[in-house]
Amino acid sequence: MFIEASYWKTTEDGKIICELCPDYCKLKEDQIGVCGVRLNKGGKLLSATYGSLVSIALDPVEKKPLFHFLPGHKTLTIATPGCNLHCLGCQNHEISQVKIDDSNKAFFENTFVSPEQIVQKAIEVGAKSISYSYSDPVIFYEYMYDSAKIAKENGLKNIMVTAGYITEEPALKLMDVIDAFSIDLKFFSDKAYAKYSKAKLEPILNFIKLCLKHNKWIELTTLLVPKYLDENS
Repeated sequence: MFIEASYWKTTEDGKIICELCPDYCKLKEDQIGVCGVRLNKGGKLLSATYGSLVSIALDPVEKKPLFHFLPGHKTLTIATPGCNLHCLGCQNHEISQVKIDDSNKAFFENTFVSPEQIVQKAIEVGAKSISYSYSDPVIFYEYMYDSAKIAKENGLKNIMVTAGYITEEPALKLMDVIDAFSIDLKFFSDKAYAKYSKAKLEPILNFIKLCLKHNKWIELTTLLVPKYLDENS
């Protein structure tokens, strides 16, 4: 479902700058951002991912991975397509490396599962939390936020599984609704982030600091892949 996105501005030359993530995509009419699912249409930034559910599963929380946040409980996990990183070796590339085009536009236009339905499903299956994962939930920010707010009102916890590649203002708003963060700190240098994920290290470190400042539960993950991540990365 296409909705007007959050966090953008119009430039003097009529383009749009997306301010959700540190890439700050500058988009002309009909141009799509690096995430593949946010675009300039009619002078507005649209998000194509609101309610466009591509994956849903009841998982053990340890699969997020979170090993010390309500250990042993089941979490309802959801995702929509797209990602603002492009990691070599992505294990979920079939859904993360998606870009809106004529072949899949109908999926985004016609697929809709409301935040209320997500929360109701979590309650029905006995989940204690909802996790936003599989792709990076930064790109379905509006859907995640609305779902998390309703979940919190119904006594559920919210978990964000993310690379943490997000700007400060939207990240700050998440502190009101997200209880725990599983953050994928992929590398330890800008060079490695640029080479393997087309991202930057500093915004991710800033996001981690912000979560700590707001006393959020954090567990960091670094995926060890031979010939991809080593002591020099």
